[in-house]
Amino acid sequence: MSGFASLVDLLDARAQDQGDETGFSFLDARGHPAVNLTYGMLRARAGYIAQALCARGARTGDRAILVFPPGLDFIVAFFGCLAAGVIAVPLAPPRRIAGRDAVESVIADCDPRFGLTTATYAADLAGRSASGPAHKQLDWVYVGDEVHSSAEQPVMVRPGRSDLAFLQYTSGSTSAPKGVMVSHGNLLENLEMIRRALGHSRGSKHVCWMPLHHDMGLILNVLEAFYLGAGCALMAPVAFLQRPLTLLKAIGEF
Repeated sequence: MSGFASLVDLLDARAQDQGDETGFSFLDARGHPAVNLTYGMLRARAGYIAQALCARGARTGDRAILVFPPGLDFIVAFFGCLAAGVIAVPLAPPRRIAGRDAVESVIADCDPRFGLTTATYAADLAGRSASGPAHKQLDWVYVGDEVHSSAEQPVMVRPGRSDLAFLQYTSGSTSAPKGVMVSHGNLLENLEMIRRALGHSRGSKHVCWMPLHHDMGLILNVLEAFYLGAGCALMAPVAFLQRPLTLLKAIGEF
């Protein structure tokens, strides 16, 4: 994997070599696949999100918060940011009642220009706690509404290993959230270290219930599966909490 400079280069390779293979599945409450995303679909959809960001004047190094309900749209948004040279900032959805609003603190700290979510979820976000005013100041891009403007694959920005991929913030449960700058090189090295330590291969299937704004959900499962070219089945955290046996059944099936 050392030949790749960024996850964007790796995305091109996955789409070219495994374009028709399912990279990610989202399971319903009973553990059955509800939505599938092939590597080719991921490359195309991420490209159009990147195109939408660039059409709005996105510059390399701009920040974008990612606030999504459980599902595969978060993954599209994450790679869309990378492909536009925009630094992704994954966030937990704001709580309706909270003495301290972590989302508000993160927005104040990283000064994002964009927000990415789904159109249906945006209406829910607008009414949540103190985050509403800050959300309204952002330029919102709705994943799932991307317009395929041509038959050509959108051109992507080509980050280097030292370029930032995303900001990983602490939860803010005991103090103001603190961000860590994670570069493409950091991610590629970390993913290779995980592969070696756990003996993963392209045949290693992942099943994950962790939220994708959490580094274990994002890096250890989603990005590690992507790095390997393996499949990853995702389920909503609440589905696991309500029916823990569903996770074991999914492991057995996948």
